[in-house]
Amino acid sequence: MKHLFSLINLCLVLLVPITTSAELTGEIILGPPGDGNYELHITTIENPLESRKIFSQKDRFIKLSVQKNGDLLVTKLYERNIPKDLILFDRSTNEARNLTQGQFNRITDFCISVKGDIVFSNISTAAESSGIFFISSDETHKVEPKIVRLDQRQVYSVDFSPDGAQVVYHTPRNGKMYIIDLRTKRVTMLDQDGFVPIFSPNGKQIAFFPKEAVEEWKNILSIVSLVSPFKMTQIVLENHIH
Repeated sequence: MKHLFSLINLCLVLLVPITTSAELTGEIILGPPGDGNYELHITTIENPLESRKIFSQKDRFIKLSVQKNGDLLVTKLYERNIPKDLILFDRSTNEARNLTQGQFNRITDFCISVKGDIVFSNISTAAESSGIFFISSDETHKVEPKIVRLDQRQVYSVDFSPDGAQVVYHTPRNGKMYIIDLRTKRVTMLDQDGFVPIFSPNGKQIAFFPKEAVEEWKNILSIVSLVSPFKMTQIVLENHIH
């Protein structure tokens, strides 16, 4: 759901069975319609009905994160309908790798950056495995990649900035939103409260659902400027997207 600023992409999020962070570059990666998605197919905008399978797993896909201008895809592996592990698939080699290997018990969200770094959130009753976690692109090819915890707060959603240098996320209980700079590890809390924050394509804005949209089921999307923090826009959506 990276491009909530475009009505066209909003329609794609509603129509495509898998939530994806791929951009409209001519290729579409999706799960075929049916009772659950166990395969990933790739097609093109020019010939959308002609698709080929690129990856399959034993459990269904709920979300997919695609590396911009790259070959890497990330999805979740489910066990008894509980999101257990992150799977990294390399289109250039057709290889899949389990990155987390049972270390986490409820991965709520994940994202891959343009650089190939991966960030994900996990909610757990065990304090040491709850929070937001980071896997460097230098680690993803290893049998046991190093996983670094960036924040111990319970986090529900994560999103990389377009340059891969920052991550925005929110806490599920109070709707507080934060940005962490991966270079300095500095965490900044945004003045606004909201849910499911994402970066704009130029990295200068954050789009999110305000509290009233979630608590009162209102069709509202807010956009706040990171350049001018007091400048905020609200968009009333025609169709409910919860």
